[in-house]
Amino acid sequence: DIFGDSMVLQQGMPVRIWGRGPARRQITVSFSGQVARGTVDDTGVWAVELMPLAASSVPADLLVLCEDTIVVRNVLVGEVWHASGQSNMDCKMADCTSRLPEIGEILAEADLSDIRYRAINQPEADVPQSAIADGGAWLVSTPATAAHFSAVAFLVARRLHAELNVPIGIIETAWGGHPIEPFIPESAFDGHPVLRRERELAGQKDWDGLRSMVGGVWARDDSWLPGTVYNSRIAPIVGHAIRGVLWYQAESNCGEGEDPRFYCEKMKALIRGWRAAWRRPDLPVYYVQLPQYTAPGWAPMRDEQRRAMYEPN
Repeated sequence: DIFGDSMVLQQGMPVRIWGRGPARRQITVSFSGQVARGTVDDTGVWAVELMPLAASSVPADLLVLCEDTIVVRNVLVGEVWHASGQSNMDCKMADCTSRLPEIGEILAEADLSDIRYRAINQPEADVPQSAIADGGAWLVSTPATAAHFSAVAFLVARRLHAELNVPIGIIETAWGGHPIEPFIPESAFDGHPVLRRERELAGQKDWDGLRSMVGGVWARDDSWLPGTVYNSRIAPIVGHAIRGVLWYQAESNCGEGEDPRFYCEKMKALIRGWRAAWRRPDLPVYYVQLPQYTAPGWAPMRDEQRRAMYEPN
């Protein structure tokens, strides 16, 4: 799941640790001199909370004791960021080297053991999932591993690490070629008539209706429908404390046959929906405005993205 060897925990915030176990059994979690205890509920779920942790580059073990002892090794404490979007965010460092020779130079110096990366690649889901079953793992930055990291996310992590001198963790949930709708929690489609109509048509699997409505989406399959990527890739990590969000997406809402109108409202829904999920009303959100391009929907989309800046923080 999101807990695994070489992970990074968020500094300066309460840290929630959770899992499953035999009903009514006692759970003990130990980390960095703290001990937290809890009880597995009748549904087999448990959660405990650690007090805010200080940043540390010294690898430590996270121990969970129930019937057996689970040891999560090589855990650091620092800044954790959630990176998401479409192929812009998913584009790997190695894919950039042919266009940007300096990326190759950066990769050659990527032996940065304080930078850790976890990509989540689950398929879409109709309802929020409680666990990750994609077989992935946290990776420590080396020239070999960083070649497969999101370029945007890695370069942000590298900059933060250089400036803050603390470990940096990136959790990446991007999915290439997808619009914004599936990343928005379904509950956040209440704030605007266009959003409510999208949710209604998606519930009916009315592809033609979604494609033809003002501000609609050119849905190709279920993974383009409201909430379906959130359910599979983001809902399982919501309990994991993060510093903020990095977002890079929009082409799949302004390309051929796609309508960029009301993307600003969709950005607001994404931001507010994620803030509600993490229970962080001031959760920082950084996003990339699309560069200039000649496609018909590009300029209106850039303006929609500009207007999303009025959302605080």
